[in-house]
Amino acid sequence: MIPPEANLKGAQLSGENLTLLCADEIDFRNAVLCGTTLSLAVLGKARFDGARLDDAILDNASIAEGSLVSTSLHRIKGRHLDLNHAKCSNACFDGADLRHLQASNTDFSGARIRLTRLAESQLAAANLASADLTGTTWPRSHGFASSSGLLPVNPRIAGLIGHSGWILACAFSPDGKRIVTAGYDSTARLWDADSGKEIRRFEGHSGGILACAFSPDGKRIVTAGDDSTARLWDADSGIEFFARSAAGSSWLSWSLNENRWDGEGELTEWLRYEDDSELPTGEPNWVTRHWLAADLPELRSLTPLS
Repeated sequence: MIPPEANLKGAQLSGENLTLLCADEIDFRNAVLCGTTLSLAVLGKARFDGARLDDAILDNASIAEGSLVSTSLHRIKGRHLDLNHAKCSNACFDGADLRHLQASNTDFSGARIRLTRLAESQLAAANLASADLTGTTWPRSHGFASSSGLLPVNPRIAGLIGHSGWILACAFSPDGKRIVTAGYDSTARLWDADSGKEIRRFEGHSGGILACAFSPDGKRIVTAGDDSTARLWDADSGIEFFARSAAGSSWLSWSLNENRWDGEGELTEWLRYEDDSELPTGEPNWVTRHWLAADLPELRSLTPLS
């Protein structure tokens, strides 16, 4: 049992189970609580300045009016975490799951909140001056504000939700209005970049899809999968035009070759991919290969697979 106002400054508590801990004004400054479970803990006005809570679990915990200045909170799970009126300046929340966060009037100035999930959070009057929010999403959150005036009150950022497994690659269309994603669930999906709504999906690969790209005109999409094939799709209809062998391709690109012209005087399109199939020695065969339009008559006829 830890009493209220206990002094645990610098304590080593990694991996401990402190579920339901109730200790207002407890002092955890510079303590190490990596991987510690603090679910449902009530720690009002607690001091975590300089502490390390990487990978800790704080679901439904309350640190209202607490101090987490320069605290490391990488990858914490803090769904429904209460940080109302807390001081979190220069703290690091990179990779955290903070869905349903309560953080009204919370000071996040100078904090790193990158690749963090803030869906359906309450952030009224939260101070995010100079905070780094790279890759963070906060759909359906309310009251987002910043003293710097750089962030909108209702930001138009939405998660692309639909894949049943990891997303392994993504690409914007040339006009920036659509996004294609490649999934471990053997599907590629096309999304509206403004709303985050799924437009259509491309199904045909028998394994995870490792790479995807738009054609320069945005009308076609090419995907490369763990099934050792690359496939060409019509972006508007979802029709598959053809499949070609591309053993182990982990990335690809589609561009125009300004130094090569076809017989009709037009720039030649080319696809480039990296073949990482194994050599007889068992080592990766990192070789960049090209498909020129002359080698792909299907790029001209665009005859769908029967």
